[in-house]
Amino acid sequence: MTKCAVCGVTYGSGDYQALSSHFYSMADRSDPGHVMWLNMNITKKKTSINELSRLFAAYFDFQTSGLKAWMKKRFIERFYGEKPHAFVKALQHPSKATLLGYVVEHQHFLRQWTRSCAYIIAKTDKVDVTLYELDNINTEFGGYGPDKPSH
Repeated sequence: MTKCAVCGVTYGSGDYQALSSHFYSMADRSDPGHVMWLNMNITKKKTSINELSRLFAAYFDFQTSGLKAWMKKRFIERFYGEKPHAFVKALQHPSKATLLGYVVEHQHFLRQWTRSCAYIIAKTDKVDVTLYELDNINTEFGGYGPDKPSH
């Protein structure tokens, strides 16, 4: 099943053409959520529906190997799988207490983030792992450029 990450409308499995038509239509109407999601995850440039379909396939398909593809697949399995963690389930419809728990956890996580990335770099002899973790550290400190700072 292919699902819109913004509004949840579903299409057939791997139907990126229908998903692209949906996003194209919503972006054409200047729907803020859809436009923001496209800008952050796919492209900031207006493209054709066919090109958008190709970009969605590149973003969502896991036919390729590598660390990035493996991490995406594991995340989706954990979040939308048969038995998601109780906290992940709670985050899908959060209460005030759940959000407070997330903020406390995330604050602790951020303090340890660069140390954890550096530890992974120190322990690996794989160039792709080193480059991936360096990108994580750089993005955390520097963001994605002058117009898109880190969170």
